[in-house]
Amino acid sequence: MSTNESRFSSRGKSLQAMVVPPALAVAALVAALAFFDGAAEEEKPRDAGLCPVDQTLISGTAVILFDFTKPLDSAHAALPGKMLWEVAQNLRRDTEMQVYSLTHSPGAPRLLLKRLCTAHDIADLDRAQSQGKTAQHQPDRLECGEFDALPSDDVGRSVKQFCAAWDALQADLYALATSAPAQRGSVADAYLVEALEDTILDLARKPDSGRVLYVFSDMMQHAPWYSHLDLTPTDWDSREFADVLKAQNWAFSHRIDRPELRVEVFYVPRVGRTDQKPAKDHHQDFWRHYFAGAEVAFHDQISMSDYAAVPLMNVPTEAEIAASERAAVEQLLLKVQQEQEALEMERQEVVSERQPEAAPRSRRLAQRQ
Repeated sequence: MSTNESRFSSRGKSLQAMVVPPALAVAALVAALAFFDGAAEEEKPRDAGLCPVDQTLISGTAVILFDFTKPLDSAHAALPGKMLWEVAQNLRRDTEMQVYSLTHSPGAPRLLLKRLCTAHDIADLDRAQSQGKTAQHQPDRLECGEFDALPSDDVGRSVKQFCAAWDALQADLYALATSAPAQRGSVADAYLVEALEDTILDLARKPDSGRVLYVFSDMMQHAPWYSHLDLTPTDWDSREFADVLKAQNWAFSHRIDRPELRVEVFYVPRVGRTDQKPAKDHHQDFWRHYFAGAEVAFHDQISMSDYAAVPLMNVPTEAEIAASERAAVEQLLLKVQQEQEALEMERQEVVSERQPEAAPRSRRLAQRQ
């Protein structure tokens, strides 16, 4: 694992063994090699991530960002791995996958888990392997390395290398997902926008075609400058957010033009916060406004438990707001009372000034009478 430069600086194994009957394994192997054999003649030099050394041969870039800063229900810990498998099956061959995990650092908000190219068509690999799987077998992690008798030629070595990297990545995702529910206390931060900004900047440097961003998250930003968790859903105003974002030193000023981009959000609703339609729709519209100009799609996942968060924005509580309002009213009443007293003093002064003049006139009038 390695970290990726941020805008500030540059701007395992399966849970259980999978047993395949010999006859079915042979059938699966034949089906896979029949597909891969056609690519053997055009095998190209590849780097450690199985990406073509010649960068012009990379057909596209897919950035996958996983948010493990918030707890995930343990019953659904396999969901991130299954999501990645689903994503990979829809990628063209020689697409560069960059898989990141959200960190707790605003300066380096992403951790690169793996850079891996789809040297083989995942959909065809999956179909070939499915012939060797029993119907009742449902692994907790969708794994690739199920061929025990691959040949020693370039194709066999390539498939074996890809599957080893893929299975290790799946193991990392499962470990991160299972550790997320074990977090103690409140969620401390979630620098989601920072990670998205870094990703968009990176993708802007890529060729125009084939740029896709996948996000697995509840899409809750939690930072001192803006936090969905410190605000109520009715306060999630995309226009106000855009103004606050522009005030950040790293936002938009470094992004002359948004790249042509497709965004796929695997959205995790939270029970009591975003699992009901009005709040969820409002939240997703908030992010559509953020990704303005991009092709955006939300894929709702199963709702998961809500969680507490450490306040970061210094947003006053309802009790603090009420106390502040009472203090303001008391201050206003005091000011009115002081002004009334001042007016009364002026009135008395005017009366006192007029009394010496009124006394002689009263005496003269009495004398005439």
